[in-house]
Amino acid sequence: MKTFLSMCLLIVGMNTLVAQTGSMDAYFQKYQDDNSFTVVSISASMFQVISGMDIENIDPDVKAILDNITGLKILTKESGGQPYYNEALTTITNQGLQEMMTIKEKGENVKIYGKSDGKEKLKEVVMLRGDTNNFVLMQILGNLSIDQLTKLSNTLNK
Repeated sequence: MKTFLSMCLLIVGMNTLVAQTGSMDAYFQKYQDDNSFTVVSISASMFQVISGMDIENIDPDVKAILDNITGLKILTKESGGQPYYNEALTTITNQGLQEMMTIKEKGENVKIYGKSDGKEKLKEVVMLRGDTNNFVLMQILGNLSIDQLTKLSNTLNK
């Protein structure tokens, strides 16, 4: 019986680890050692530290959002961005992420994709931005509602 319980806990633990990986992980890994890219990666542990800090003026909604983020990755390139934009777009499509929003303005394309948990939360949000020069890929992992993402966006744009 103890062996069975241990195996169940191991399987649940493995599922948790798998759930924290994102659709674009292989794409990030492909370019993380390329010095022509800027790479930012923030782990779930760092988000726990940030949300646990005693910050006087932190908005309770922002704290709740930080509690639900399990990872953030950003990949940028400041020249020759179009081929990377196209490659990332193909990868996103192949990974089954659903397009949530598109913004096209002055030759710049911004697309936001999401992967749902099957209910009302998103477990992954990917933002892709590109033009002939610049390329930005951002991935947020966690358990976030659309309302939380809107509040986060509004907070960042202040």
